[in-house]
Amino acid sequence: MQKTSSILQSRRACWLIAYGLPLLLLWLWLSLGYTHRYATTTQFVLRNQHDTASMSLGAASLLGAGGGEQQDLHMIREYILSPNLLEVLNRELDLRTHYSARSILPPQRLPADASFDVFLAKYQSLIDVSIDTTSSILTLTVEGYSPEQTLRQSQLTLKAAEDYVNEVSRKIAERQTSAAREHLDKTKAEHAAKSRHVLAFQQENNTFMPDKDGSAALSIIAGLESALATEKAHLASTLAYLAPTAPAASESQAKIRAIEEQIALERARLTRSASATDEGATPFNQLLASYQIVQLELDLATQSYAGSLTALQSAQIAASENLKSLVLVSSPMLPQDHSYPRIWVWMLAAGTLHLFTAAPIAGRLLRPAPGPKGKR
Repeated sequence: MQKTSSILQSRRACWLIAYGLPLLLLWLWLSLGYTHRYATTTQFVLRNQHDTASMSLGAASLLGAGGGEQQDLHMIREYILSPNLLEVLNRELDLRTHYSARSILPPQRLPADASFDVFLAKYQSLIDVSIDTTSSILTLTVEGYSPEQTLRQSQLTLKAAEDYVNEVSRKIAERQTSAAREHLDKTKAEHAAKSRHVLAFQQENNTFMPDKDGSAALSIIAGLESALATEKAHLASTLAYLAPTAPAASESQAKIRAIEEQIALERARLTRSASATDEGATPFNQLLASYQIVQLELDLATQSYAGSLTALQSAQIAASENLKSLVLVSSPMLPQDHSYPRIWVWMLAAGTLHLFTAAPIAGRLLRPAPGPKGKR
């Protein structure tokens, strides 16, 4: 009986050693053989700078309005994990030296002569960027081997992401307005050329506005024709009781001849016919027709120039409405305690797994040995 009890105690001791020793070794490795890492978390959303409702989640996309907010957040995520940002952070914080510090145990330490790809993989393993598709909140978790370095890296990453968003917004705004600005420059040059053409036409023909001059001449002719009709009526009434040679009739006839000559002169000025005094001059009707063409070209150029100004203003307004900025939901904080490794999580998981592994062995060890069988 005593021998059986001793055997059971020995087997229990073996089981406790088989179960507890691996857990003890795991605890020692996590506590002493694993460099502690610190983590800080920040959350932010993407906002439209022109949006007066600053907490609205319906901002237009960097890539265009409608359903592109998730694309914008994924762009920011890829930039945070990109080699470009790593170069910026390494230049500002000397991350390679931080990851290669002697205080870091060899399993977690970055080799001093590591290639950039290995350096990038190490950096990406210590960065976690997640996106909440429901609230469109991007969560950034930065890990490091010292609290100060971790906080500084998180702050610089946030600033770099905001600079990236501003740069993308600026380029998109420039792309939206560049076409309108180019068209404005083109229409402005055309308007200037048509204006110079009109000025040269006026100087060459010694006229300011031929259409106005023609209207004035027609008004004069109309007035003269009215005066001619009145004088002819007066002559007819005079001849009713006087002879044609009477002084009053002769005076009226002289007035009629003078008015008719003036009308002919004014009409000649309008047409500048070959019988006019100004030989070789362009007939006025042709001059007016040519002027109307150049003035029409100037009017069209003016309308096109005004339309280009309106289009540029509209493009600038649309571009300003699509400018984005990052709005913090929670700022990064200086970590007080190390976050990794999570010793008790590891111990609980390993203990549970090891229990299921050790249980069959324990059952066989603790099962009493069968007694000797009697002989028949």
